[in-house]
Amino acid sequence: MAADIWKTLAEMERHGERGALAIVVESKGSTPREVGSKMVVREDGSVVGSVGGGAFEKDTVELALQAIREGRPLRKRFLLEDDLGMRCGGVMEVYVEPINPKQKLVVFGAGHVGSAVARVGAMLGFHTVVVDNRPGFATAERIPEAHEWLEGNYVDIARGLEADENTYVVIVTHGHGHDDEILQAVVDKPLAYLGMIGAR
Repeated sequence: MAADIWKTLAEMERHGERGALAIVVESKGSTPREVGSKMVVREDGSVVGSVGGGAFEKDTVELALQAIREGRPLRKRFLLEDDLGMRCGGVMEVYVEPINPKQKLVVFGAGHVGSAVARVGAMLGFHTVVVDNRPGFATAERIPEAHEWLEGNYVDIARGLEADENTYVVIVTHGHGHDDEILQAVVDKPLAYLGMIGAR
């Protein structure tokens, strides 16, 4: 069971899925599961693992979906008989930690500024992607801290960029003409952040 939990969490991270991990942190009296029991709740409400079944598990799924929506951890204590009508009559508390996909930072331009931004982004935990249209600039040798290096036409890469509310884009190329073209290609995407360097 525990192996399924960790495997599911790893798959969710790999595919950028949102979800929540629920853990029983208190179990007193007659209860269906013990402290440490875990359950993963996906954004669609499906689960892997169990924290006890019945009304307690149903309410835990609802709490997990709330944590996913709000993007913050939640904790709730249940008197199983009084709160949920469960005859076992014990007390259980559950802690729910939302799981958000790793934030992605896409840096267009691998010059002095772009490489520095990419390094800082990687240090802060972003999945960092560096893009440049010049051969030899967006490479692992020049910017080893990044996770992906793309070389090619800026506009084509910008248009094909898979982006969501966890994607941050910084435009710092070697030419303002490129900056403007990239900006036009990404401005309507559902980004968390869009920034561009420029003189006053």
